[in-house]
Amino acid sequence: MTNADKDSVYRESIRKFLIDALGNSVFFDKTFIDPASFEAPPPCWFVADIGGLDAINGRFEPSLRIFCCTRQDPEQIVMSQKVDLVRAALRDDAMPDGCRRIPAVLWNAATEAYDTIGAMLVETKNPSDSGNMSAPDHSNYRILTYRLVWVANG
Repeated sequence: MTNADKDSVYRESIRKFLIDALGNSVFFDKTFIDPASFEAPPPCWFVADIGGLDAINGRFEPSLRIFCCTRQDPEQIVMSQKVDLVRAALRDDAMPDGCRRIPAVLWNAATEAYDTIGAMLVETKNPSDSGNMSAPDHSNYRILTYRLVWVANG
């Protein structure tokens, strides 16, 4: 197994990218979809659900679901802003195909920095959008689902 096809590299790369792009309001524990799980719920937050890393001939095509969550947002203005933020982070209009490349990174203890070992393509052609939904506590959430493509070549 090379570094490029390790689940830990894949998950840490996406985690780092999302925190860099969306800030510290990103959580990776799905229980945080429910604001009751917070001691003091924030007005808005994201929950990332990183799909499994199954390979077919060295090609990985996992899904990435991002839950955009808000509280006290009856007109869902903040929700729309958060959805726009996610969409902008996962697109790259400078690329001919409009698809963002998420750097695949590996922590280098010697330099105390990340080394880039490749990239994952975010397919932005047909992302799934759940539309606005409400939780029993009147929080709002919306799920954006993207497909990633990563070819592990060592």
